[in-house]
Parts: sequence; structure tokens; C-alpha cells
Amino acid sequence: MKKILLILLLSLFVAGCSGEDLHYIDPVDTTAGGNVTDSEVAEWIPIPGGVTADGLSGMNGRFIETKNAFVFCDNRGTVRTAYISKATGTVSPLCDDPLCSHPDDGVDDMCAVVGNLFTFSTLCYSPDSGRLYFVRPYRLFGMGNDMFLVLYSVDIDKMDLTVKEHHRFAVGVRLETMQYSDGKLYFTYCDMDDEGNEILKLDAYDIKSDKVENITFFEDAGTYFTVIGDSIYYSDKSLYALNRYGITDGKTEELIPGKPRQQYIVTEDKIYLRDTTSVLVIDTATGDRSELAVYEENTYSRAAATADGDVYYTLPYLSQIGDFKGGKLYVCGNGESRVYYDFGDDAYINMISAYGDNVFVEVEINDKMQFARLTEAGDKVACYFFPTL
Repeated sequence: MKKILLILLLSLFVAGCSGEDLHYIDPVDTTAGGNVTDSEVAEWIPIPGGVTADGLSGMNGRFIETKNAFVFCDNRGTVRTAYISKATGTVSPLCDDPLCSHPDDGVDDMCAVVGNLFTFSTLCYSPDSGRLYFVRPYRLFGMGNDMFLVLYSVDIDKMDLTVKEHHRFAVGVRLETMQYSDGKLYFTYCDMDDEGNEILKLDAYDIKSDKVENITFFEDAGTYFTVIGDSIYYSDKSLYALNRYGITDGKTEELIPGKPRQQYIVTEDKIYLRDTTSVLVIDTATGDRSELAVYEENTYSRAAATADGDVYYTLPYLSQIGDFKGGKLYVCGNGESRVYYDFGDDAYINMISAYGDNVFVEVEINDKMQFARLTEAGDKVACYFFPTL
């Protein structure tokens, strides 16, 4: 079963944009993309049910793939948690009670639709149980440093959105990110070692036994990780090396030496490496390397990969006034590299996530943040923007 790093998704309206593109836009903003001249209602291209190999990663970013839907936190205003039906494209809040007031201040009386920074960074899905997990913060007395986090879940596969509480973390534990693997939720949080230095601890919460155990710790608080089987693959934001930690044997080994701005996408048999001038794929069994794309030096690019070996990436740049620009999304794989979709020079693609034949992006167009799903429709690419909740 492949595991991968990732991120995003959608809306439902179409306009002819630039020849070869089908451009689906929200009619409230008919200037999206810069060239939209008309719009009409468009049919949603259904996404097959089930979870792709890409959706089984713990680093899913803003959009989380489940059996029948994609779940995301919309932070364009009040943060709200919602899901998009794969079959119909309908966007719905993560609450099925029309009379609910969506309370956000009670530990026991809470609603899954209310989101925040912790919800965004901890959303994860278990294909084994069909449940969606997330945490929410509360304060004991409403002031000071008395915040604690509570772990909840809903049965997203059965669309039973009744919130179930699982665990209350100790006061002061602030989860950075969380992912599911084999009955456990792995999460990181900042702490201090015996000498008073800040470290990033990695713990695992066993859902069945309701017990938390420490796995290891990282010296850099900016470390990100992926769990694959018995291994933790991790890289920090200071050295950029890729390391593997064995959960059972406790041994650490460096797989790829550090180089500034390197980004890794790890699967069971391959490592995709994006640096400032190229995208490489490395066979973990043989160590063989192949170049998928080469470009002029760019320190701001982002990338996402699919289990089929396609890598999507951006090459943004800093404008004269100091903001990021660059709306081209590239794809490389199978010996070629090309522009997959172009949002325009004034746009900026902030995040990418790829799930099978669907690519999801967070893109800023005309100073307005949009979330979109891109998918091939014959010899064209359809782009769906989705509305703010």
C-alpha cells in the first residue's frame, strides 16, 4: 500500500477561458483567471468511490480523501469544516442537523463543523474504521496557559456526523500535525528536553487501548514526517536531509544528505525529490536516480506526487512589490514535463495535492484566495472552484 505526501479541491460552474481549457468558475467572481467572459452551469465530473493510494498518506494537507468525500477546512473567513461529495460535487458542512447552532465553546456540547488551526493541522482519516479524526482546543478557566486539546471523530463513511470523544491531552500539549497508520494516530508537539532546549516530540495514540506512547523526538521544531509501516521518514527545515527512524529497533539512518530547499515525497518503493533546479525520482531498492524535470533555479517551488508517478509542481517568483506570482502548474512523469494548467501570471498557487486523476490547489487570483479541483476531461483540463461556506 503506497503512502504519499500531499494537499487540496472544488465548485460547479463553467466558462470558456482560453481555447483548450474548460474553466468552471463561481459566477459571483466572473473575473477569476482574468479571461472569463461568460459562464453557465456545468456538470460535475464524478470521482470514483474508495480511497486512492495517494489518499492513504498522513501528509494530506488541506484536503483529506475518504471513501465517498473529500473533507477540508475552509479558512476564507470563519474557519468551517466541510466535505465534498465525490459523486455530486455538493459542498456541505460537517454537520447534518439543520437546527444546530454549531457551538464552539463546550467540551461535551460541540459540533464538528467548527474548525480552527488545530482542526486544520490534525484532520486525518482511518480507512479501517471509516472515521475522520481531529482535535479541538479548550481552556480550563478561559484564560492563561490552561489550554488543552480534545481528540474527536465522526463516522464519515456512513455520514453519521455524531461527534465521539476519544481522548483529552494534557494541558499545554499543542499538536503540530497528526496522521493515521495501522490503528494509531501519530502526532507531534513541542516540548523541552532535560536541558531546557525546545524539541519536537512524536507520540502515538492507540485508538483501541486509549493509551499514548512516546515514539521519538526531533531536535528541530520544523520537522515533518511520514509513517510507512514500521518506519518514520522525516526531514527538518534547517538541514533538509531525509532520515528514516525504525519504530521497532529505534535506529536512525540518513537516506539523503541535506541540501537547501529540498522537499521529499516518500512512498513504499520510491522517493521523489524536488530541489531548486530539478525533480528526481529515486528507487529505494536500487538507489537509481532519474530526472523527471529540470528548470532554472527556483527556491519557492512546491510539489505533489501520485502513486502513478506523476509529479505536479510550481515555479513561482517574487514580483517587484515583493509578493509571489506564477499561476502555471506543471506536470512531469513518463519522460516528459509540460504545463498542466495556467491560472495566469498574476495568480499564485500556494498549495498542491494530487489524488489519482484529480489535482487540488489553493490559488490566489486577483488578491482573492480560491480552492480548485483540476481534472482531465478528454483532451482538456476542467477546473472547478468551490464556494466559501
